[in-house]
Amino acid sequence: MLGLRIYRTLFLLALGSVFCSRATAQVRMEHSAPWLGGDLSLQIEGAQPASYVRWLVAPTAGSFMLPFGELELERSTIQVLAGSTTDSNGSSAVSLSLDALTYAVEEELHIQTLVADATHPSGFVLGEAKHLRVLGPRFYVGCRGVNAASQAENGALLAISEDSGSTIFEIGHGRVLTGERGHGRAAPRFSANMDVGAVMISPSELLLFDPFFGTELARIPFATASRDIFVHPDTTGVWVLDQGSGPSRVNYVDFDTLTVTNQIFLQQPVSWYWCATEDGREAWIGEHYSFTGQTAALRFNLETGQVGESIPLGAVSNSRFTDLTCAAGQVFVGTATQTGMGNWFGYRSRIQFAAGGHVVTTDSAFTTEFSMFTAAPDARAVLFSNFMPEIPAGSLSAQRLAVPTVTHTFASPWVYLHVDALAVEGTGLWVLDSSNNEPPTATDPGRLYHLDLLTHIWRQHPTDWHFVGPVAMSLLKGPTHNTIGLITESEPAPISITPKLWMINTATGMERTVLVRSGVDSVSGIGRP
Repeated sequence: MLGLRIYRTLFLLALGSVFCSRATAQVRMEHSAPWLGGDLSLQIEGAQPASYVRWLVAPTAGSFMLPFGELELERSTIQVLAGSTTDSNGSSAVSLSLDALTYAVEEELHIQTLVADATHPSGFVLGEAKHLRVLGPRFYVGCRGVNAASQAENGALLAISEDSGSTIFEIGHGRVLTGERGHGRAAPRFSANMDVGAVMISPSELLLFDPFFGTELARIPFATASRDIFVHPDTTGVWVLDQGSGPSRVNYVDFDTLTVTNQIFLQQPVSWYWCATEDGREAWIGEHYSFTGQTAALRFNLETGQVGESIPLGAVSNSRFTDLTCAAGQVFVGTATQTGMGNWFGYRSRIQFAAGGHVVTTDSAFTTEFSMFTAAPDARAVLFSNFMPEIPAGSLSAQRLAVPTVTHTFASPWVYLHVDALAVEGTGLWVLDSSNNEPPTATDPGRLYHLDLLTHIWRQHPTDWHFVGPVAMSLLKGPTHNTIGLITESEPAPISITPKLWMINTATGMERTVLVRSGVDSVSGIGRP
């Protein structure tokens, strides 16, 4: 009845006020992120003081011109969410439980206000509309596309619901992408209310998009940028590290203007490995002094945009970076030094802070380089993996955060360890190995293992997957369970030539698969905070 009453009011007002001119809504609306199971906060500004507000909702968008504005809700499905009164500044706010609205995950949610306004001939104005979707756990899959004659496809970004396994939207890149693959580094970042998402779809292009409906908002070109981007602490934009064709720079991309609004130029060449602290206030960048060959970690303030101190590392000259990660107020840096044709020694440096300064500890050279650093805060450790393709063999080890001198190498249940991807779940670790117990071939089944970092016990997840090409893995942390998202580039024919996203519930072991576009790039999970 409320919906019919609102519709009748709007219709009669339209008929009685046809002489009024079409006007742009001056009543602005802000909202929080509409996560299922949480509260949706709504606020309007720009209305007349002490005016009554009807908060309207509909499951479908529409477009119907009225004398006091454009109604952007489907008229036959309108309901009243709430009523309120503006304060002396013309503002009003309500908070609503999405559970109470009986909306399901990924359902559309269209909201607009009808505000009393004595200055308008009709006595009403329609405020700004917001077109949202009730958010639930998702995987974002980046696919680069392929040029294969039998399966030519352009790249795309896909949003896939963990709840249903369906594709929510797909944003095509319009071409096959080239350059450095993202793996776990190409994770999208979002504004606090989820109005804007940002992701580096290649080292030369930042994509800004609408996370609710998959609309492309903008594309920003760069020279040679890191696939890692970080959100400003107040979530107003993202920082992009660009090595550039000239001086390296850190660019600030504003979510409101969808443009680069600030650039900080760096004096020394930097790598595209960088990491942010847990609170998101600082970033650390791998820095290389080309004249001396000295490596360093450069501090960067993500709040102010100011470049801080450069801390030299203990690695010898002619080094390159392999990874960086931040954990528990410490910084871990991997570097490698070439010792011959195709031979590299690896180093692990650790920066610890105390009153009055910092301490840098660098391990002795290892005969292999470390290719992947992963922080496991609940286990109070940082994980390192490496691989020697000549043998082939590799290792997985952990360094305790509280005891810098303790490093443990885990004995694996297989012979040829090739760690393709890692995902941390509490004090446990999911490890994907594609090489199996034999010298790796295209027909070897891949294996997924869980390692308890406290007891050092391995558990295998049963699977007979076959992998060809790179893989990527992410852990989606949900309120009641966690889900692994695992994507491979392809499987060898005749099994399948279509890439798949595996979604594995870590509590029950249940699996589902979703077909995706060709050319694996990255997969990342996002759930309710």
